[in-house]
Amino acid sequence: MTLEAGDYYIGDLSYVLGYADFKRVEDAKFEQICELESGSKFAKFEVSLCDFKDTQGFVYSVNSQIFGVISADVLDEDLLDERILTHRHGRIYNKASSYPIAKIVRFNEPFVVEKTERGISVGELKLEC
Repeated sequence: MTLEAGDYYIGDLSYVLGYADFKRVEDAKFEQICELESGSKFAKFEVSLCDFKDTQGFVYSVNSQIFGVISADVLDEDLLDERILTHRHGRIYNKASSYPIAKIVRFNEPFVVEKTERGISVGELKLEC
């Protein structure tokens, strides 16, 4: 699956989507490029409840078993604030603990997203549970 160049949120999709958008994500097929009504494209993967670590050492927190990659234009500061989250320096943090749970990555060229034997591949990033 290939996504266009741009800024993308990588992490548990339940953290950053409102009810209607998350419902659409839940209804979408796994391991395919899908689209929200707003036009934001995403790929989702069903994962076990474990934290993923990428090849850069970042650890992604997983809460809903729906891990994905979605255009960062979906980020809504009010929704993040409501969920006690904040976005700074390309990361999504839990405000209470300051623990980073997901990140935003800029891809300058189209990139491939796919499930692998050991986890998920997002462009050059390899994520494993």
